Amino acid sequence: MIETEQGTILTAEDIKFTRLLAKGMTPTTAYRQAFPLQAKLSYDYIRKKALALSQKYEIRTEVETTRETQAKLARLAEDRIEQILTRDSSTTKGNKVAEVAMFMYDHANGKAQQSVNVTSTSVSFNIDLTGAEPEQTT
Repeated sequence: MIETEQGTILTAEDIKFTRLLAKGMTPTTAYRQAFPLQAKLSYDYIRKKALALSQKYEIRTEVETTRETQAKLARLAEDRIEQILTRDSSTTKGNKVAEVAMFMYDHANGKAQQSVNVTSTSVSFNIDLTGAEPEQTT
């Protein structure tokens, strides 16, 4: 349980509900997962309960706090990946995973350069679709 600044206590189910909402789930889906004992109740009942719960100030505040925290952690992870990929050449030379990660990093940051190498060999052949017996040459 977590006590909010206003003194309201959020239960473990409430916290799970907020985490699922922060991940982008709909209130109804999040409610079904956070409150499994009530999941067998009617859809309309759960939808109303989920909507009412999602509108509570404490829940909305916790969802926003969770989203902000997740965004900060994602930025820290991105910064660390960038640092590893751009500054630590010992881990990237000949490492296929690092090469793929660098490719993805470059694409995500608009730094990727695309090159196309074309090599071709041509083959020609004739196909007779008339159904006639082929002439034999000797």
